[in-house]
Amino acid sequence: PQPFYAYVHYFDPHWPYRPPGEDGECMVNNIQSIKKISRGEMMFKNPLPDEENDRACELYRKEVTYNADQVGRMLDTLDQMGIADNTIVVFTADHGHSLGEHNYWYHHGEFLYDASMSIPLIIKAPGKLAAGAVEEDQVRSIDVMPTLLGMARVEAPDMDGVNLLTERAGPAFMETDISYFKWNKRRYVKGVNGKLRGVRTPDWKLIYTPKKGAGKWELFDLKGDPKELTNLLKTGEAPKEVTTALMAEMRKWMPAE
Repeated sequence: PQPFYAYVHYFDPHWPYRPPGEDGECMVNNIQSIKKISRGEMMFKNPLPDEENDRACELYRKEVTYNADQVGRMLDTLDQMGIADNTIVVFTADHGHSLGEHNYWYHHGEFLYDASMSIPLIIKAPGKLAAGAVEEDQVRSIDVMPTLLGMARVEAPDMDGVNLLTERAGPAFMETDISYFKWNKRRYVKGVNGKLRGVRTPDWKLIYTPKKGAGKWELFDLKGDPKELTNLLKTGEAPKEVTTALMAEMRKWMPAE
């Protein structure tokens, strides 16, 4: 009878890929016992045969399906308890997962391409959101908390992010983990200063990779190039006003030092 908050953390899908009820034996899952190939080499160079990569990707998909089934069990339980119509449910994730995009395999956190950065966000809020409605605009993880507080009629403290019921989300600032894989030859500076930083809008993405000198910059037209294959700054086709605006936005979020 009392209001409650539950945080339910499903670990799968996650490497190693061993969905229940499946034979999870494959080179990708056992890479740490294969002396000739390190996990880092597999992630950034991937010398594995095509059939091994196909097998690993299929196991990953089965983990996704298994995870969805478990979320379904929880939703069924809310129905059986008779509280589904008075319970807000949010389904989201902390990151995506690369399965070969940009030649990066079975991991996340090292780069800022959408394979790692784009995540699901599904909100079920009876009486507050229309069933089946799809929000086409970009939103951000930092917007989830103020949105939930708004739905619960709780005054939000000062924080990053907006209540999506009353405001439009701004550009998304992104940064990578601190790299600890020696096989990643696309990271040039160690430590916090070597993190990749980026800004994403619904139409554009700008990524900065620190290097000695000017560093490496990438600009992608997400509408025309959703797989982020053509760096417009490299081809000379980058609109100057877009690049300037995104650089200014990135500067707002980066620590001064």
